[in-house]
Amino acid sequence: MNGNSKSKLHKLKGLISQYRLLSAIIALALVGAIAGVSFVLYYTHREFESWSGRLTEYHGSKSEVVIPAGITSIGIEAFKGNDKITSVVIPEGVEVIDTGAFMKCTSLKSVTFPSSLTSIGMDAFMGCDALETIVLPDTINVIGEGAFSNCENLRSVVLPSGLAVIHPSTFYACTSLAEITIPETVTLIGSRAFEGCSVLKAVTIPDAVTELGGSAFAHTPLESVVIPQNASTLGAGVFSYCKQLKSVTILSAPTEIPESAFEGCELLPEISLPQSVEEIGSRAFYRCTALQKAEFPNVTLFGERSFAECSALTGVTFNKNAVLTVYERAFLDCRSITRIHLPKNTAFIGAMAFSGCGLEEITVEAGNTNYVSKDGVLLSYTSVYKSSASEEADVIPPKNEVSEPDTDTDIDTDTKAETEPAVRAEPPESGLPDILVAFPSEYTRAEEYTVPYGIEFIFSGAFYRSNLKRVVVPEGVERIEKRNFYAMNSLTSISLPQSLTSLGEYSLSSCAALETITLPSGLTELDDGVLTDCASLAAIEVSEAGAFSSVDGVLYTADRIMLVRYPQGKKDEEFAIPGTSFEIGPYAFFKNPYLRRVIVPESTWSVGKFNFTYCEGLLTVEVRGTVTYIDSMCFAGNGDEFILRIHADGRTYAETYATEFGVRFERAGE
Repeated sequence: MNGNSKSKLHKLKGLISQYRLLSAIIALALVGAIAGVSFVLYYTHREFESWSGRLTEYHGSKSEVVIPAGITSIGIEAFKGNDKITSVVIPEGVEVIDTGAFMKCTSLKSVTFPSSLTSIGMDAFMGCDALETIVLPDTINVIGEGAFSNCENLRSVVLPSGLAVIHPSTFYACTSLAEITIPETVTLIGSRAFEGCSVLKAVTIPDAVTELGGSAFAHTPLESVVIPQNASTLGAGVFSYCKQLKSVTILSAPTEIPESAFEGCELLPEISLPQSVEEIGSRAFYRCTALQKAEFPNVTLFGERSFAECSALTGVTFNKNAVLTVYERAFLDCRSITRIHLPKNTAFIGAMAFSGCGLEEITVEAGNTNYVSKDGVLLSYTSVYKSSASEEADVIPPKNEVSEPDTDTDIDTDTKAETEPAVRAEPPESGLPDILVAFPSEYTRAEEYTVPYGIEFIFSGAFYRSNLKRVVVPEGVERIEKRNFYAMNSLTSISLPQSLTSLGEYSLSSCAALETITLPSGLTELDDGVLTDCASLAAIEVSEAGAFSSVDGVLYTADRIMLVRYPQGKKDEEFAIPGTSFEIGPYAFFKNPYLRRVIVPESTWSVGKFNFTYCEGLLTVEVRGTVTYIDSMCFAGNGDEFILRIHADGRTYAETYATEFGVRFERAGE
């Protein structure tokens, strides 16, 4: 067969193929017609794929897109990630824009919406960075979650006049959105709806709104807020970190101010809560550092850190008839509060509730069966705390149980009692309080304090940033919980009883003037961070043989298997750890500025957390190949000249560690 014949045959085959395709299309159309289904197919450069009026995908390369007539919906992710499109015209007849339809079309600047549109799906225009203006037709009744989130250049939005709900994250992180008018028909503003709109300074919340979702306006520069009378439900963090917020008016009647509602609103000078509010959630006003005045006439429950670090708050007045519950750290570090008076029906005061306040005294109304004030110091009874189930050992566990399951080094660790304590009808049989709950940090009655007879337990943070110089803890006290005698910069002397068995984490830490201390022989439990960051501490002694021992002022376990603490104020420049020590405990050498060289013996296999951290004068730590564990932060904050010297042949764990964490090292002898 010659070339001419082959060409004719090829053309004939092409015609047959086209005929077959056309026949198939006609047959498909006939089947569709019989079934009552219409099919719309497009062939214009194969730009659009659709099925039964639903545009499923765009294959074109145009920057200005006009969607053809006949389409009724734009399908899921139809244009997702197209970075060439700059404008889109959506024709009349389109009713639905589905989930993620134009997600991350980063060059898209304008969209023309048809009057037929009723619904915009979840994340439909999320991440359209170039989009500047949106005018939505009044026919729309649903705008899905996150529909316009992360549209960084979106400046102007016109919402449908009949819209009922602004769904969660609709305008999340629209960082150029300076104003928006919320329709009067809106009844719910969802969680994170406007969170992170970093130039949105003003918004009017319509009277019809009944609920504001969690973090709805968080991290915005709103300057004033009026919560309308129907908005009785407020979500957690609703106005948190609105750092320009100066005025809040609550016209509604919520029963609770939720968790973190106004957290971090650092310019808010005052708040007046309605009579309806009975509970203030955890961290509700946390770090509102300008807050001077807070009125809460009927509040009976204050959540954890509800007003913590409100350093300008000058006074707290509790409802005298309230069955009052104040949870852990509720007023922590409110330095301007000088006096606290607890009402007769006070049921529960959590650990560190008033720690760090500028208190001169704490008083209790006569007749209270849970608490008593003695010389301005708050005392209580074991039975008060055993009656309240809590996740934290700040509520008294049996004596033989290990306390303080929370080992986070930051005090910002949320816990909450699962059940609320009840007011007891009668005091304990002895009539003597056995818990010291809180000691005023600005105590003016004396420089020295002796814990009262009968006390067995010193509550977490009871002595926290106190101005005392000397403390005597008498026989009978068995446990001192965490952060006691913490940051007491004037403390020069403390006497501990032989009855003491436990010192909680970070107790006796950050005591800059403390030079020596003698630990009792009965002590069996020493938690992390005890006796750390005491700049003047030169020696730690132990009164008699027990669970711990002391050699030349350095604290070990009794068998010397673990080196527990090397005093920060000990001025030797070189120290060789004894060959008996298998382990160096957490914080052992923390912040010692005098040491230049530390020799770790062959017997040692573990170097605990924060061990040589911030030892700014330290030049060398010498280790052997037997070390199998070094904490990741062990050498953090040391000087640029520091070197880890490794005594071993071949590659060791210490060398692998140094390489992974960027610690300078050398092999001995090289």
